[in-house]
Amino acid sequence: MNTRIDELDRRIGERIDAQTASVNQAMAASDKAVAKAEIANEHRLDSHNQFRAVITEQSATLITRTEVMLMTTQLRERIEELCSRLDRIEGTKAKTASWWQYIFGVLATAAAIISAIGLAR
Repeated sequence: MNTRIDELDRRIGERIDAQTASVNQAMAASDKAVAKAEIANEHRLDSHNQFRAVITEQSATLITRTEVMLMTTQLRERIEELCSRLDRIEGTKAKTASWWQYIFGVLATAAAIISAIGLAR
């Protein structure tokens, strides 16, 4: 009977050793999976941080709505000023042109009178 107990004890020991080895293999595989998942998560977080850095950089260099509105207002005022100047210049040119027409008309009339007097003599 002792041999039989020793045999059962040996078999139970072998089974326990096999289960321990199996559990150790499962734990090692689990540790590898966790490490792999952590590395993948780090890469994902690195991508998020890079995206945040790009957005932060863009927001620092992009123009704001307030600045655009201010520039638009200033440009509108400048355009109105230039249009006003053009209107004044065109008005001055028109006046100058009419004066030249008046002068040429008077000179033409004078020339006609002088030639008529010259022909009458």
